[in-house]
Amino acid sequence: MSGDCYFVIMRNAIHCFCRLQTFRYIFVSISAYLLVFALMFFFVDIFGLNSSLAFFITYALAYVFDYISSLRFVYNKKHNTKKLVIYVCYLLTFFLIGNAVYFFLKELGFNYIIQTFLAMVLVFPLRYRALKYIVFK
Repeated sequence: MSGDCYFVIMRNAIHCFCRLQTFRYIFVSISAYLLVFALMFFFVDIFGLNSSLAFFITYALAYVFDYISSLRFVYNKKHNTKKLVIYVCYLLTFFLIGNAVYFFLKELGFNYIIQTFLAMVLVFPLRYRALKYIVFK
């Protein structure tokens, strides 16, 4: 096979893989989590905010990014009031869960970066199921 043929096969495989909803969700989530880490670093280490306040602000911004990205890229849905109301309920629920996990880990003495990472990892599977089966069904 020529090099062009391999390129076409790889391009088609990547295109097919990108169509998978789970992959798109993981991509959006990783992007949001990178945003979270960048904002946490910026707010705490550069701007000097308290890590708890920084976590609160960071997650509020990350959830706005998540809604828009999930709506358009992951689930290919159009915005409507009902979806927004359900998403706000989802947001409040997971915002509280994320903060509870974060503060629990803070009480255990973890570094704010470790707290942020563990909060994301622990909440990740629950968020996916809630988005897929409740918010954007």
